[in-house]
Amino acid sequence: MKKIHRAVPDVPQHIADQGCEILERYFNRYGVTRALHLPEPAKVELLHELRGFYSVELPQTWLEKAMARAQHRSWWERFVVWLREAVGLE
Repeated sequence: MKKIHRAVPDVPQHIADQGCEILERYFNRYGVTRALHLPEPAKVELLHELRGFYSVELPQTWLEKAMARAQHRSWWERFVVWLREAVGLE
C-alpha cells in the first residue's frame, strides 16, 4: 500500500504506481522535479487527469471512505475513524 495524501487512506501499490507514472510523465514533459514548479495550466490538467484516473481505478466504497475521512477536521475524529477501521468496525 502507498499513501497518495496524508488525509486519504492507503491505495493498492499497483494503482499508486500508475498514478506516479502520470506524475512522472508531466514532470518529464515540463522538465521539473516538483508539481509546485509546473505552470498553472499543467497543474489543472494534471489534477483532472489524476482525478479521472483514481475515480476509475478505485472502488466506489474506497472513494466514499476517503471523502468521509477528508470531512473530519479534528484530530480526535480522525483518530476515531482510524481506530474503527483498524478494529474492523467500518
